[in-house]
Amino acid sequence: TTRCSMFVAAAVLLGTVLTVGDVVPRSAADDSPVTVDKSTSESRTFGDLQSGDRVPSFYVRAVTGPHANKSVCYVCRYLDRPVAMIVVRSFSPGLTELLRGIDTVVDESRSVGLRSFVVFVAPTNPPDADSRTLSARVQTLGFDEKLSIPLTVAAAFDDAASRPGSPPADVTVVLYRRQQVVTTIGLRRDELT
Repeated sequence: TTRCSMFVAAAVLLGTVLTVGDVVPRSAADDSPVTVDKSTSESRTFGDLQSGDRVPSFYVRAVTGPHANKSVCYVCRYLDRPVAMIVVRSFSPGLTELLRGIDTVVDESRSVGLRSFVVFVAPTNPPDADSRTLSARVQTLGFDEKLSIPLTVAAAFDDAASRPGSPPADVTVVLYRRQQVVTTIGLRRDELT
């Protein structure tokens, strides 16, 4: 029943980004090629993104998928598509089921353009050793669970979870379309059930 509820939750979350994205009015500029606005990437973090905010572009190291071992900007690659971006700060017991559920929903919704990627945030002390350890752990997770969504690692990540007064979320799900946030959901370890 827990697995079933995770699939239902993932379907509802991703259904939100698919349907709400259609309601957002498009301007005439939306038909032109999308350019990446690098100025917003320094001013906003994923912990404080609100509905309607533009998702900043950023590069990560792909651990699985067709771009493995390369630096890639998935925000840039997916452009106008509906996307579920999952930012993971720590491995939690329910994380695997959440990722499997999202992977299933994304696979079933590829015809409407739905995409997803996961960003694992590397600890900063010490940066080199922890980053390598995290990459190996993420790669093992991807292979063991046979996940098709890209799993990535970000070594340096400006994040609101590290700021005083902000309770850290172990997992943040950012649902966006046309690079605009539809909703952001922060989940602590005990909420991933």
